[in-house]
Amino acid sequence: MNKQEFLNKLYDNLKDIPEIEKREIMRDYEEHFHIGKERGLNEEEISRKLGDPEQIGKQYKYNSLVIRAEKSNNPLNILKVLICGMGLGFFNLVLGLPLLITAIALLISGALVCISMGIAGVAISVGTLLEPLNLPFISMFYIPNITSRFMILFLGIGITCISVAFTIIFWKIVQYFSKGILKYVKANVKIITG
Repeated sequence: MNKQEFLNKLYDNLKDIPEIEKREIMRDYEEHFHIGKERGLNEEEISRKLGDPEQIGKQYKYNSLVIRAEKSNNPLNILKVLICGMGLGFFNLVLGLPLLITAIALLISGALVCISMGIAGVAISVGTLLEPLNLPFISMFYIPNITSRFMILFLGIGITCISVAFTIIFWKIVQYFSKGILKYVKANVKIITG
């Protein structure tokens, strides 16, 4: 493959990378061809030594996603890194796919638990406050006296507060988990790139 074919194929495989980074990468590879020619190599030999432009493009995309995930430590960026990393090697697919499925299941279930507890706490509190009005949708339960009403009201407030605390703890766990996955990804990048 000659220089122009190599560079065109590489550019096509850098489609998800910001334009500034693309230009810099392309300049680097043009420089590789320039240095190779100074050493007496022809364009085909230089292309062979540089490797497959498609694989090089995947690696740059992967590195770009890792950097983005480090800057903005949110679960969506981590998910993109894991999915992209699976495309780089069979090992990542075998080890990463179960990890990814487990992580998504845990994140969804944890979020649903926090949300449902919050809704339950608010519903108990509001239902207790509206119970004396004898509204048709609230009359499902009867609270015999004022002391019981206050106890149930505070129970609802307590459940809501516990939900808020669980949500904060859950978010911290998600952040630590995200950092751990980024460390795993960085280690894999080193293994893959050598």
